[in-house]
Amino acid sequence: MATKVLIGCLSVSAWCYGAEPEQCLNWTVETHNSASKASSCAYYMRDKVSTRFLVQNHCESRVSGVFSYTREDAVRPLSVQAFDVEPGEVEEVANPCDEAGDWRIQVSQVSY
Repeated sequence: MATKVLIGCLSVSAWCYGAEPEQCLNWTVETHNSASKASSCAYYMRDKVSTRFLVQNHCESRVSGVFSYTREDAVRPLSVQAFDVEPGEVEEVANPCDEAGDWRIQVSQVSY
């Protein structure tokens, strides 16, 4: 079963002219156990979960930037990746197989 946690939220103003690119993005984190078909983990890795980082673009322009995620108990990012999302689309930015935990995300260099 998937668990969804909303990371970012959009205001209606993101649809307005002149919205900052960060306001166009809605981040979601989904967690799937290893037995799930949506998991990136092998079925025998019962102590691991698949954590999908998804971004949705609510604006009329393509938005790109740099995404990193870190465990709450870690000092350095576990991964840094570029993303590029078309208008109205949802993109999976990362899908690591790791222990369950709390995650921090950071988005930088966001532009249209």
